[in-house]
Amino acid sequence: MKLSSGFLESHAQPNIHLRPLSIFRGPAQWEFIFWDEACDGIADSCSHYAYDKLADNYIYYNYDEDCDGTPDHSCKRFSYDEDGYLLTEDHDDNCDNTYDSCSHYVHYEGEMRRTKFSDVGCNGTIEHCYSEIFDEKGNRLKYGNDSDCDGWPDDCWVEVYDENDNWTENYYDEDCDSQGDRNCWISTFDEYGNLEMFFNDTDCDGLGTLACFANTYDEHGNLLTSDTDNGCNGALDEDCWVFSYNEQGNIQTYTEDDDCNGTPNDCYTYTYDCP
Repeated sequence: MKLSSGFLESHAQPNIHLRPLSIFRGPAQWEFIFWDEACDGIADSCSHYAYDKLADNYIYYNYDEDCDGTPDHSCKRFSYDEDGYLLTEDHDDNCDNTYDSCSHYVHYEGEMRRTKFSDVGCNGTIEHCYSEIFDEKGNRLKYGNDSDCDGWPDDCWVEVYDENDNWTENYYDEDCDSQGDRNCWISTFDEYGNLEMFFNDTDCDGLGTLACFANTYDEHGNLLTSDTDNGCNGALDEDCWVFSYNEQGNIQTYTEDDDCNGTPNDCYTYTYDCP
């Protein structure tokens, strides 16, 4: 199973800002994520999702601080058009049924571009726009703030992909001239599409930090372990991850071992509304 390089950052909420061909159709169908901070078998916090199986999209998300069934914060709702394209994204910070920010998306017909129009306060006034440009396969190429809301970003983050659609480069381009100004990242991937090497070059001058990832798989190609080797010197320094799967091949548990000493620091359990 391929877990994208952004999986470990985005596993706690719907993956709604990556490739349109996956985000518009919904990446997975988990219903609950239980976070066990002490790995003692007791859930410390929970995330809940509502999923529209007919439309194949997430429609709701919230965070339950104490897993008592009542959402505490980060309530979000989403709507889509008949083609599965994301139309609206509304945030209710305190889950009090009063939405604090409302956004709608415009997809430019015949072009692989879209703009997010943000209304902070949900009072009908657009305060901010954010635009993205994609290739014909749905990979996001550029994205950034759009001060005049014309569908073109003013300052850009640029993403580059290999022939397998793996994200291999990312950098900040202040004037969108396709020249990296800062925060240059370079990645390579293994045959299963999982992160194998990562180079972070803050000033885009060829000097930075290097990390390698040692991945193991089961006979079905599911990622079982991923261990971080900072400096790529053969030593497991931090962030050793272990995954397990259910009979349908969906991820069931995921643990993080910060110092790779064999004792996990954070444990996650996933349940699904359907297999």
